[in-house]
Amino acid sequence: MASIGDAFIPRRLLGAGASLALLAVLAPTPFRAQDTAPVDHSSGTVRIYVSLATSAMTKLVAAMNKHFPNLKIDFVRAGSVETVKRFVAERQAGRIGADLIHGADPGGFEYFAEKGWLDTRLAALPSTQDYREGFFDRKAGWVALRATGIAPMYNTKLVAKDALPKTWKELIEARWKGRIAISDPTRAGSSFSHLYAMWKMYGADYLDKFAKNDPFVAGDGTATRDAIANGERDIAPVSEYDAFTFRKEGRPVEVAWVEDGTIMLPAPLGLVKGSPNSENALALAEYMLSREGQELIAGIILSWSARKDVKAPAGKPELDSLKLATFDWEKAAAEKGQVLDLYFKYFQSR
Repeated sequence: MASIGDAFIPRRLLGAGASLALLAVLAPTPFRAQDTAPVDHSSGTVRIYVSLATSAMTKLVAAMNKHFPNLKIDFVRAGSVETVKRFVAERQAGRIGADLIHGADPGGFEYFAEKGWLDTRLAALPSTQDYREGFFDRKAGWVALRATGIAPMYNTKLVAKDALPKTWKELIEARWKGRIAISDPTRAGSSFSHLYAMWKMYGADYLDKFAKNDPFVAGDGTATRDAIANGERDIAPVSEYDAFTFRKEGRPVEVAWVEDGTIMLPAPLGLVKGSPNSENALALAEYMLSREGQELIAGIILSWSARKDVKAPAGKPELDSLKLATFDWEKAAAEKGQVLDLYFKYFQSR
């Protein structure tokens, strides 16, 4: 256990701190997936802790206010690791700051469930029958708001298509030395997921050789993506939907779909038990997990939905067309300390 102020954070959930932006977004925008559901006249406030980019979340909240015109939706944004860490610290201090929580850290949500911090009504919604197996946990109480893939994003001006790695394993080859960026796994959930997957697939020796290729540890996920798009490095493991956002913005990036599998994990949404606005939060969450809500999210975030009846965003392959690498993310949470030990040994000691 580690002390942060008056809170005690389990070692498996540790991550470096970062500033958090609290935003209240009220103005609607014309974007909408479809107009089939009636307007919900719930009023009051809902606060979400979220790991999505601020720009994407701002658009999403504005679009959801078309369906909830009287509901004030606040959000606090940070990386997945930092979002989990903030929530744990507040609960350890006897405080409840959020009504909903979302991040790409399923192991963290299993820990929340163990502590009794999630309201299981969310996972009892009928809509879960439309979700893929492994992307909801009725006992724990969470449902995946997104299906998140970790894949190599590369700069198209620096890496030719015929020179791309065909597998993750190829990134330990000498030709990639000094050309790779990664995020700090104590700050970015995507980076931890990548290193955990490589450890499980290829062992600690792979991580040692990967570190010897001198990857640039950029900090959080935003810095890593910018390092590739700006040409500071050539390639990096990232949450693939961010690469599609960059590409839509005209930045010179693409995604490589590797033969040993795009790393796939659920990005859970949880209803906070005992929150001050739980009924409004449940209504909002039910909409976000509906087909209409998932189409809205996929269209704005450019992420995959875990619903079986929602297609991939335009220009993105369907999940069933890709080789996917999946893992036991609850076990990953228990083994987090081992992976971070290897990270500090190989990446931070050089």
